[in-house]
Amino acid sequence: MFAAFAALVAGSLFIPLLGLVLIWLLPLPLMIFTVRQGLKPAVVLWLILTAVTFLITGLLGLPALLLFAAAGVVAGELIRRRQDAFTVWIGTSLSYIAGLLLVYLGSILIFEFDPVVAMQDWLAGSISTAESLAGSLGQDTEAQLEEIQEMLGMVADMAPMILVLLGITMALVTQGIGHLAFSRLNMPLQRFPAFRLWQMPRAFLWYYLVTLILVLIGVPDDSAMYPVLWNVHPLLEIAMFVQGATVIFFFAYTRRVKMVFPVLLLIISFVMPFLLYLIRILGIIDLGFNLKSRMDNDRK
Repeated sequence: MFAAFAALVAGSLFIPLLGLVLIWLLPLPLMIFTVRQGLKPAVVLWLILTAVTFLITGLLGLPALLLFAAAGVVAGELIRRRQDAFTVWIGTSLSYIAGLLLVYLGSILIFEFDPVVAMQDWLAGSISTAESLAGSLGQDTEAQLEEIQEMLGMVADMAPMILVLLGITMALVTQGIGHLAFSRLNMPLQRFPAFRLWQMPRAFLWYYLVTLILVLIGVPDDSAMYPVLWNVHPLLEIAMFVQGATVIFFFAYTRRVKMVFPVLLLIISFVMPFLLYLIRILGIIDLGFNLKSRMDNDRK
């Protein structure tokens, strides 16, 4: 496991294109080791790997240890305890979010580099280039550019939401890779239920409605509630969309409709925003009135 992890770290750091793929495999050795050997040996191995990686790569390799190795240990321990797939996902997501936060703080305190400010500067440069190009072509894009500038100013306020979404996505990728590896190794792993059966906590509905009311009423930009609202509300909107998507897949399953049609509908919804609203409304109705259960009862 030590050699496998060392090879993956070296490949992800020093092989430019291949590294983009190898970095996602970093949690796998520690995940497998934790399932087989337990938490304490895995933590000891993690500390040894951290020390060796620091000696070889300096600070360059530490983010990989904070993010991917820690996530591998957390996911492996939860799998070893035979937790369900959602619990593993939540635990791994929290590990990634904590790691991302530490990496972010470290980049500011140690390197005096703020990724959020850097992203804002890069976006501002891209907008300036687009504005110059549009002006040379004689196009009037002032209104659109003003809206983009306003959104650019919100990047810093929405950084926590971006961090959470990134952590959740990274955890899902890690779990997917782990599932493929564990299947080949004949190791136990709890699978996710079918997507159509996913169910968000009903409390999410009430949180969503409260934040929606606050958005409609309007919150002062300088209030403490403003950044909280603009981070929590989009996350809840995503949750409502996912719940609505499960309704579409449930309907397709009960009516024996080919799965390609709901998949195409979801893809089209990202191009046609009004479909996003309709799918979100389906999610709200499902959480509030058990729409899928009613559909199942009608089928019977």
